Amino acid sequence: DTTMFILKPNSDKPCIDLYPQSQWEDISTKLKTLDRFQPEVQEFLIHFLRGHQPVTIDKAKRIAIPPQLKAEFSIGKEVVLVTILDMIQIWDAEEYQNYTNKKPKNFYDITKQALRNKND
Repeated sequence: DTTMFILKPNSDKPCIDLYPQSQWEDISTKLKTLDRFQPEVQEFLIHFLRGHQPVTIDKAKRIAIPPQLKAEFSIGKEVVLVTILDMIQIWDAEEYQNYTNKKPKNFYDITKQALRNKND
């Protein structure tokens, strides 16, 4: 039994996203409902799907991050795994510390918008 995951560059943060195969299949199903003839949809798909690739867990229960992704995000020896609901973000430890030390000034507004979108 091989457990499959999808690794992909995050679209707007300096980290790598890790999706379980089942979650990626759900996302793919939703993406297939988009009108691929719309230029905005094409642009979104190009950037969202850029560099995604399947990976498996090895016998030692590890996932190897491809060298090009490690280099793109300067992933060093120390990483931070951040769970975002049904996926995991892989950050270089120092980059994550730097990113999270800068709380957005408009965090309250961001929170209101995120919750408003959920209730629409």
